[in-house]
Formats: sequence, C-alpha cells, structure tokens
Amino acid sequence: MKIISILAAKPGKRKELERLLRCVAKMGRSEPGNFHYNVWQDPADPNVFLLDELYLDDEAKAAHQCSAHAASLMSRIADVSAFTTMVVQAVDVT
Repeated sequence: MKIISILAAKPGKRKELERLLRCVAKMGRSEPGNFHYNVWQDPADPNVFLLDELYLDDEAKAAHQCSAHAASLMSRIADVSAFTTMVVQAVDVT
C-alpha cells in the first residue's frame, strides 16, 4: 500500500513543518513492513512538501497510522500545514 500526502506549510511554519516531516520519516522508516518513507520538497515552492510512503500491506500501514508517535506527529503537522492524503494501490499492467 502506498500513501502519498501533499502538505503546504502555513505562513511562517515551513521550518517547523520540515523538522516534523524529518522526524516522522525517520520513525516511519524503522517500522516493520515499511519499504520507504521519503520527504520531497517542491523546488518551485519550498513551502510545499510531498510524503511518499510504501508499506508491505494494509496491516503494516494500519500499524503505522495507529502508532502513538505517528498520531502525535501528525497532530502537530496538522497544526502547521494544510494537507491532502491519498492511499493507493498498484495497478497490474501486465
């Protein structure tokens, strides 16, 4: 399962958002079933970030989302940004 989130820092909150995203990525990468947890920044607008997460399955994704550290960090991230999240799965193109 893949999770993609686009986050826009609230005015004056870019540095704090970036710090929080680094923390959540570091923690996410250490969780069982996580293949990658990357943070991207828009070169045209440094206030916009993209989170790119990939999990083995729904169980690994749910474990991440229900973890205490993720809930705490996501609450703080919501305070300093506006964001949209999509949960997607691969399409078999063979």
